[in-house]
Amino acid sequence: MRPLRRLILLLIAGSAALADDPIPPPAAPDPGRTTLLNLCVEDMPVSAVFAEIEKQLGRPVVWRSGPSALGTKLLAEKISLHMNGATVWQAAEEIDRLSGVRFQGVGARTVVFAEELKQPDQSIFFRPTVEGAFLLTPILRAPMKNRPNLLIRPEPWIGKPRLVGCRATWIFQKGRPFPFEPKRDDAGYLPQGEDELEIPLARDGSNPLRTAKAIDFEAELMIPLAWETKILPPVGGLIGKKLAVGKLQVEVLEAKWDKKDFRLKARVSNFAIPRTSLTLLDAGDRRLEHGDTGAIYRLPHEVEFSFSFRPAEVRGDPLTYRLVLDAPMREAPHKLKATIVVAELKARPPL
Repeated sequence: MRPLRRLILLLIAGSAALADDPIPPPAAPDPGRTTLLNLCVEDMPVSAVFAEIEKQLGRPVVWRSGPSALGTKLLAEKISLHMNGATVWQAAEEIDRLSGVRFQGVGARTVVFAEELKQPDQSIFFRPTVEGAFLLTPILRAPMKNRPNLLIRPEPWIGKPRLVGCRATWIFQKGRPFPFEPKRDDAGYLPQGEDELEIPLARDGSNPLRTAKAIDFEAELMIPLAWETKILPPVGGLIGKKLAVGKLQVEVLEAKWDKKDFRLKARVSNFAIPRTSLTLLDAGDRRLEHGDTGAIYRLPHEVEFSFSFRPAEVRGDPLTYRLVLDAPMREAPHKLKATIVVAELKARPPL
């Protein structure tokens, strides 16, 4: 066979093989990449801005309203935004600045806003650092400001990462670097959002933030992937029952009126990746955020979710509400590395 003819046949055969190959699935989001938003709106209600953020993020923006009519008034406030290539955190901060709503955190793979608290947080926040899909903020929690922590806030598509290990190396203006490795049991719980991590940066009673100029931070994380969403039957028919959903088990422990509030408590168990989230759909298919108790993780493979609603917040019969289960099917490792410049912010807490 002549060389040219042989080359042509090989190319044809290769093309046929490529054509028969299945189309590869889309790549999973990269936790090393920062999501950027383009928000160019003029005189638009805050509720419509939330809808635009949802569209670009692909994740819900949840509004946690109080018992008064103030929530409706705040959502109707009109603002103008002109931001190209802004991070989620920059967009949230700008909405904070221009309106009466306040960013609360990331929980159940959603961005959570609420009314401004009557008693502002007296904690001391430091300049945040964006590294990939994470926002890293050193903080001295009030009222005990004797130990610095690091707030790790993931973008809402991630869910709650699992901390395998971490190391903080303090860099000072003078003197040698000082390394600190918190124990795995030191990973704190942040009430504002169950997708976030808060870990100590030093031992109790020591505050290197006073003299440090930077922190070299490294963490080994396991990122939940391949999320699947299931809408369950009405909660009234699930009380006291154990419902199998794939490898998971969902149980509605209670759903009843307690004094003036309607309270619902559910448990998810028997899963190998304890990063499941549970939200609630009301009679109008409106997604509801956790109430005043939120989520409690029970090691190793169990989590309880609590919801609490006042009569004004209940639409229709709450026993017809449906739980939405959002659970990852696998995990992937991610190494988070960042240099955090230490700079205290005297103004209201940053995001």
